[in-house]
Amino acid sequence: MYKIAIIGAGSAGIAAAQRALRYGYKTVVLEESLWGGVCLNRGCIPTKLYLRILEERKESKVTLSFLWEEKENLIAKLRKNSQEYLKKKGIDIVSGHAHIEKEGVIKVQNNLIEAENIIVATGSRAKKFSLPFENIVWGEEFLSLKEAGKKILIIGAGAMGIEFATILRGLGREVTIVEKEASILPAWEKDLTKRLEVILKKQGINIKCDCDVSNLEDDFDTVIVTAGRKRNLDSLGLEKLGIKREYLGANFKPQKGLYLVGDARGEYFLAYTAEREAGLAVDDIAGRETRIDFNCFPQVVFSQPQLAWVGWKEEEARKKCEIEVIRRNFLFNYSSYVYSDEQAYAKIVIDKRNEYILGGGIISNIASELINIVYLAIENKIKYGEWEKLLFSHPSRSEILAKLRD
Repeated sequence: MYKIAIIGAGSAGIAAAQRALRYGYKTVVLEESLWGGVCLNRGCIPTKLYLRILEERKESKVTLSFLWEEKENLIAKLRKNSQEYLKKKGIDIVSGHAHIEKEGVIKVQNNLIEAENIIVATGSRAKKFSLPFENIVWGEEFLSLKEAGKKILIIGAGAMGIEFATILRGLGREVTIVEKEASILPAWEKDLTKRLEVILKKQGINIKCDCDVSNLEDDFDTVIVTAGRKRNLDSLGLEKLGIKREYLGANFKPQKGLYLVGDARGEYFLAYTAEREAGLAVDDIAGRETRIDFNCFPQVVFSQPQLAWVGWKEEEARKKCEIEVIRRNFLFNYSSYVYSDEQAYAKIVIDKRNEYILGGGIISNIASELINIVYLAIENKIKYGEWEKLLFSHPSRSEILAKLRD
């Protein structure tokens, strides 16, 4: 009898296994096919590897097949390291499709596995629908390609679509992004998305917003669809248990000893929120207080430059209190020139009553790193006036965030 059985070895499943080690729980991880899940194999890690290689080798010709080979070598190493680490620490690993027979019992092939608690971390996949195109590639399947042709259409101007466009443009492809909404990244802060859209267009990426793909007349070698995700909950046996979608409120509560975490829960399709949920599920099993608040967490688009946001947007903050909004590019500081980050820009939303930082966004080559500083300030209720008194190293781009009102 296991204390915990984890179905799925993606970001959430591996995080749950690692947290279970803290408590010394007898744990088994069940994975049907792809150790590491989408993030490691066809998502976060390959995408950022491609972008890093292209940035480092601007002056040399890089091919998609070369990127694919580099990616395959890296993820094979990371998969092996992850599995060996968990096995060495005493986590059991079982391969095969998992089906929940009844409460606390999972069938894998012809074997029955009993567990006091089950964590479902089966991830998600691209949602498919009818389109008037041939040569369609769905979502992260793009990262399995060795060649994609010269003329590329990307449907969906969310984070994934923009990152793929950045990669393909870096490979010299003719790239068009189509978005049905009025702007790229529709849910993001408009000040920043408009700036990023101008930058992307200057890089040669063709962007068509408020556009119906059925109206396009051009022919494309490859059509990449990045719109929509579907949870991997098919054939798990949840229906006969009466399991419904589990929302995380102030307290993390399971249904019949079973937790849905990460993309399987479907609230946010992000690796790091999946890891947090998985850790909280194990904490709940341990009887620890579990509280979760995703009202404030950093989000990043890994374009060139990157775009990041955390906390309240200006529009929603104005509805709740009187605010001060700081908008400034980084050109007033020498560091932006030293590190070739002249397009960098920051926006900070502050509560005028108490100077607490409510939200903030950054465009920068290292926005993914800088936004964590803003997050820490929001999470720990550091007033912007107090932030301005902090001493940052020089020359650095992090020091600019404390000088935006100078």
